[in-house]
Amino acid sequence: MKSRSSCLNIKTSGLWATGTTASSSGQVFLVEHIRTGKRFVSKKIPIRVLGESEQRGALQEANLLKNLKHVHIVEYIESFIENNTLVIIMEYCSGLLIRR
Repeated sequence: MKSRSSCLNIKTSGLWATGTTASSSGQVFLVEHIRTGKRFVSKKIPIRVLGESEQRGALQEANLLKNLKHVHIVEYIESFIENNTLVIIMEYCSGLLIRR
């Protein structure tokens, strides 16, 4: 896991959603690669406010996503820590709905 700025030169283009995951709380943003214009999803988890167990869970989430490869799972791009925040970059699935 990187502990510096992303290799992707990204900018936040707007708040996409806010919510809680099974392992940690965080916000999800729609971001755009500055050079290519390609869109991604950025999940930001403020690890400084989490307990030790929750911090481990957040890092495990990033590692789990990194190792999952399947056509029905959103693709992991990268993760890094910036300003005490775990940032997980994933593919953006435009126009798709999640059904329950």
